[in-house]
Amino acid sequence: MKRDEFLKEMKTGFSDTLKGVLAPFIEEKAEQLDDAASILTGRQLFELPHIDTTSVWHMQDFFLGEKSFYLIGQKDQLYAFQKLCPTCNGMLTVTSFDKKCKCFICDQSLSLETFEGDLVVTPLEVVERQEKLFALV
Repeated sequence: MKRDEFLKEMKTGFSDTLKGVLAPFIEEKAEQLDDAASILTGRQLFELPHIDTTSVWHMQDFFLGEKSFYLIGQKDQLYAFQKLCPTCNGMLTVTSFDKKCKCFICDQSLSLETFEGDLVVTPLEVVERQEKLFALV
């Protein structure tokens, strides 16, 4: 191996090693900056229960403070929304056999497979960090 090739290989190897060592620290600092920005804007991260997102469809209830939410996992995607109807503030009901969310008071429904329907819910932002799920509220 010639000296020029050796120095070029050393430079590449050193930069790759440096990137590999520093990447976790940079990612951690970036997450801390995101957390600080969320706090400054009045939003907080809340840890969510573990849910299987690899299955076709899975639903779980969870609470954040006094509010109740649904967590829907399907085909590697997560959706979370409050159990209150935005129109009448009635309790939303999920029927797992046809995968629909329905308000029986104002008779609106939402398909949880395609997220189409006359019921409009505001989803929470779901973030995955260090193999844990968090909702940004």
